[in-house]
Amino acid sequence: MLHVNSMINILFTSVGRRVELIQQWQLALKENKIVGGIIGTDIDALAPALQYVSERFIVPKTKSDKFITRIIEICEKKKN
Repeated sequence: MLHVNSMINILFTSVGRRVELIQQWQLALKENKIVGGIIGTDIDALAPALQYVSERFIVPKTKSDKFITRIIEICEKKKN
């Protein structure tokens, strides 16, 4: 159960060109009066969808041994 003052962060990996997906999730948060943010990751700082997220992180390729470690670091940093 969510507390009234809870904030929900949603993490999307490899956002790439998924601008519409990010926009729809932002709209859903707003329409449902949910306080939160959309966090996006990608290997390319110029990925279009990174321009639409609340916070962006550049990460290693998904096949890299460092990918999961970096995602966990981001989750720990953004955990409420």
